[in-house]
Formats: sequence, structure tokens, C-alpha cells
Amino acid sequence: MNLSVIRELVFVLLLLFMGTLANAQTAEKEKRIAVSMRKIGHQFLLKSGDNTSRVLPIEKQDDSYRISFDTIFEFWPDDLVEIVDRVLSESNLTKNYIIEIENCISKEIVYAYQVLESDDLDLIPCRTRKQAEGCYSVLFTDLSPDEVLTDEQGFSKETNFGLKITLSAFVIFFGFLFIRKTFKADNVEEGIDSKNIFIGSHRFDTVNLELELGETKEQLTSKESDLLLLLHRHVNEIVKREEILKSVWGDEGDYVGRTLDVFISKLRKRFQEDQNIKIVNVRGVGYKLIINTP
Repeated sequence: MNLSVIRELVFVLLLLFMGTLANAQTAEKEKRIAVSMRKIGHQFLLKSGDNTSRVLPIEKQDDSYRISFDTIFEFWPDDLVEIVDRVLSESNLTKNYIIEIENCISKEIVYAYQVLESDDLDLIPCRTRKQAEGCYSVLFTDLSPDEVLTDEQGFSKETNFGLKITLSAFVIFFGFLFIRKTFKADNVEEGIDSKNIFIGSHRFDTVNLELELGETKEQLTSKESDLLLLLHRHVNEIVKREEILKSVWGDEGDYVGRTLDVFISKLRKRFQEDQNIKIVNVRGVGYKLIINTP
């Protein structure tokens, strides 16, 4: 077996180890989110004066979760804001999210708000406007799906599992670095540097799905990476929403609500430190990645 093949095998093994850990963290987070969504639904019904109706099974749609009910009710948005904030804080889930209230019949969003970590909840609009009786469902969208959950003492639920594989992962990782350094010339001949794309002050590693600015590296999801690559291929040009959905999501299902907008919001957050990069919304058409030369 030649050294090039060995190098690739080492890299694949590393990805498998890290992927196993990431999957365990994701599964744990999804369980805790589902429990919290039921708590929100239960408290929401109680605030509406209903202590007998059921919260239906929680539905997951990408990074969003739908809370449905088997009854109609009226509600105050102020109660919803308080309940969601309290449950998410108690569960240590996330401080970045979108809440939408959808009418079950018309499928219209009758109320919505976004919360980021630095936001003041008192500034959320229309909190004191009572919504009429109707059939509603609550949509919760996690804007930081890659966060690692912690318990009340601040330790990860996956700590024990992570410790078991960390040593092996580091051995494989540094073995890969050694091989890559030793055969650097071979790597250059193979054009390995072509995996890097420079976007403003950032370097985008299209193989490892990493976005680097100075000493800071951020891991992108596959969907974020596909979306960024598409926008970069059409830099300073408008890319239609339909083209984005078809290219990035294909036929993976119905994308209800603000799925694309949520991913655009994530990318904007990734580039917020670079004033020369903007992702603008062309209303009713699509999005444009603008890169200004300093």
C-alpha cells in the first residue's frame, strides 16, 4: 500500500471517529429539545386556561420543531415569550432561535419573533396583542444547532463517551498531520491547495467544510457549505430562491416557513466580522453575495 493511500485512510478514520461523536451529541440534543418542546406546549395550554387537551407528538423538520395541539385556543404572545425563554433557559438548550405561530387552517404565520443571545426580550414587538381563538401550532427553529448541550453542572452529556475516543482520535489526527507534512511536495503536485477558496478575509476549506479567519476556525454544516459555494460561484450576482432550493436541497421534502432564510442568517453570522462581505436579500427574487475589495 503506497503512502498516499495510507494518508487518505488515516484521514477517513479520523472523520469516522469525529462523526461518531458528533452524531451522539446531535441525538442527545434532539431528545432534550423534544422534551422541552412538550414542556412549552403544556405550559402554553395551561396559560390559555386549558389543562385537559393534549400536546400532539413533536414533529422535526430540519432544524425546526413543530408543537401541535388537539384543540383550539386564544393566547397572549407575552405568555409565549415568557414560557419559551424560561423552558429553554432551564434546559440549557440555546439562546438563538426563531419562534413562529402558524394557523393550522390557513398555514399563515400569525406571529413570529427571533431571539439572539444579546437580545433584550422586552423589545420583542406586539407582545401584548391578544390573538383570537383558533387552531395554532408553534414552530421552533434552532439557530445554533451545533451547540454542545450541558447539564446543570456545565458538563457535557457526552463527556464520558468523548473521553473514550479522544485519545485514539488525537493519535490518528497527529499521524495524519505527520504524513501530510512529510509528503508535502507530493500533496502540492496533487493540487491539494485547490480545496481552498478565499472569500474576503476568510479562507473556506471546501473539503473539511471549515471557515477560517485569522486563528479562528468555524465548522460549517454540509447545507451551509453547499449554499456558500453556490453563492460564491455567482458572487455579486442574484441567485434566485428557486435555484438555491433546487441546487442545495433538491427533492428532500417540503421546506415550510423560513428554512432558506435561517441558513442565510447563519452564513451572515459567520461573516459578521468582515465588513467587506454582505449577503443581501433581493425581495421576491433571491439572494446576492457581495464582496467588496478593501
